Amino acid sequence: MKAWKISFWITVTILIVSNIFWIYQVIDTAVGHGYYQVSCEEYKVDSDILNSTLNGFEKIDDLIAFLKKHEIEYNTIYKVDNENYILIGSIEIQFLDNGEVVN
Repeated sequence: MKAWKISFWITVTILIVSNIFWIYQVIDTAVGHGYYQVSCEEYKVDSDILNSTLNGFEKIDDLIAFLKKHEIEYNTIYKVDNENYILIGSIEIQFLDNGEVVN
């Protein structure tokens, strides 16, 4: 008779501990997702500002001088058929062989 009582209380204890663990996991995920959304919104605003600033240049030399002055890392890709690009993170700016920026 005592064996089933001990088994019952052990099972109830495990069930309660398991539920507490899952409640903690759900709360932690919700808080983490909230921080993720805020950081994504901030990144989007900063990206839009940078994109509008960089697309304001008409000549590639001016743009490269701006990037070097502010020590912004970028990659330049030269392709055939007058399609050249400067990549700054996920922002892509196209320019022609004569140095004009394509908007």
